[in-house]
Amino acid sequence: MKTTKALLAAFTALMSTTTCIAGNNVTGTITCNGEGVPGVSVSDGYKWATTDSQGRYALDSGKENGYVFYVLPSGYEATTSNGFMPAFWAPLSSDKNLCEKRDFSLNKVDNDRYKLIVATDLHLAARNEDSRQFENLFMTSVHRVVENSREKVYSLFLGDVVWDEFWYCNKFMYREYLDLLGRNNYPTTVYHVMGNHDNDAAVAAGPACDFLSSGPFRENMGPRYYSLNLGRLHIIVLDDIFYKNLATDEKQNEGIVGDQGYDDMVSAEQLAWLKEDLKRVADKDAPVIVAVHSQTWRVATDGKFQATPYLDGNNVYLLDNVFHGFKNVNFVSGHSHYNYHAHPRMFPNIHENNIAAVCATWWYTGNYSPRHLCRDGSPAGYELYSINGTDVKLRYTAIDPVDSVGSAQMRVYDMNTVSEFYRTSPEIKKLVEYYPKQMMYNDAPANQIMVNVFDYDTDWKVEVLEEGKPLAVTRTVAIDPLHVLCSSVGIIKQKNRKPGICRAINTNHMFVAQATTATAPVEVRVTDSWGRVYKQTLQRPKAFTTTMR
Repeated sequence: MKTTKALLAAFTALMSTTTCIAGNNVTGTITCNGEGVPGVSVSDGYKWATTDSQGRYALDSGKENGYVFYVLPSGYEATTSNGFMPAFWAPLSSDKNLCEKRDFSLNKVDNDRYKLIVATDLHLAARNEDSRQFENLFMTSVHRVVENSREKVYSLFLGDVVWDEFWYCNKFMYREYLDLLGRNNYPTTVYHVMGNHDNDAAVAAGPACDFLSSGPFRENMGPRYYSLNLGRLHIIVLDDIFYKNLATDEKQNEGIVGDQGYDDMVSAEQLAWLKEDLKRVADKDAPVIVAVHSQTWRVATDGKFQATPYLDGNNVYLLDNVFHGFKNVNFVSGHSHYNYHAHPRMFPNIHENNIAAVCATWWYTGNYSPRHLCRDGSPAGYELYSINGTDVKLRYTAIDPVDSVGSAQMRVYDMNTVSEFYRTSPEIKKLVEYYPKQMMYNDAPANQIMVNVFDYDTDWKVEVLEEGKPLAVTRTVAIDPLHVLCSSVGIIKQKNRKPGICRAINTNHMFVAQATTATAPVEVRVTDSWGRVYKQTLQRPKAFTTTMR
């Protein structure tokens, strides 16, 4: 892994020392085609500066974070260091008395219209054949999006691209991750958020653990928190993981000195920086995207479906209050490995889109079945945002070709055959012994239809029709039957052990309807927030198998 010292050497051409200007120890110029770009915000995570008419800036930096970065202005793109990593930042020495010059260059582009791939939880760690699955599924899907798009495409990864637990025993860290993207010619600029598993678990607990454990990320990937303007959207990246790595008596993998634990919170220093960043946003009616790793709100699984705080203590209120006066704030988060949309009542201007994982259930289900499923039954995938000015649309996109664009929005179950499987499967019997309180479907109501609508939001419409006649549809909390089959049953059958964290979880985007017969075909129609209609026809009886065909 490259160290800060090695990176400093790599930036020699741009990182000359210079004469201090009026006490400012970091200076530079931001240019496009050799001309200075005025009005560009520059920060070190604490202090701020703005480029003058010739593109020059000067900053009095405490060099706490060890880098300086600019806020990408609308109508420009960052240059890239390797074809996909944006060069919007540069490392600094730790010597506050050393005056350093950091220049940046931009590319002019019309990007009012573009697509944004928002993906999370890659969990690459040289295990479970993850690189092969990643290349065959995710990389193929991304290349397909770029090849078929008429607009520019960018990417935003929401953290846990690697896995701290396996850094040292499997020798897979940021260098290996970046090499994997490079070998597969990752086709877009990709911005990164820091996740809990992106910290260095070899750093022992202590007052400086959170900062020191982020060192490899800062040295290889860039700032922990920053912002940019893509077209007319302002995008903010925050680190909402406070890494603690407390000592533990449990046996850990090679190089790990703690429990890899953390608090879910946005630090006071980030909140102070964020307030200044938002002062520089002129159009407070335009959408703002806030990218974090850990979700800030959750949706209760008590059947009331209300948004409740996820961040520790009152941190979510401190964070959301910063956006007072902004009309349309969209949080995007990962971490959970399942999909949901949260609308906190106290903050009607805020919507959180928690996105399921690229790795599905940590790359396990693809080894026990032909399906790649997250814990809520959603297919492994990402959110594809389509931006046209200030108009934002999104569509959950499965990476497995078995899930087409249309069918990937839902999965429909004939609960007669599901219930029969549960009553007769020896693996389900064993699962009940392991987890006697887990929801089972042995006695599901006769002729019941269940629908998992993966990316359901509260303004979506779910309809079920039996021979053209509408049935009453009820939103419920349930586990996804196919995930049980592909994960828990597969693990018990092949490994004869408890599924552990690979079990299905209670899911908020399940719907049930009661059909009148066991054989009449059923049509399911799902209408999303933008009026797009997805349809599936269920021919019954429908076999309950891993392929669902």
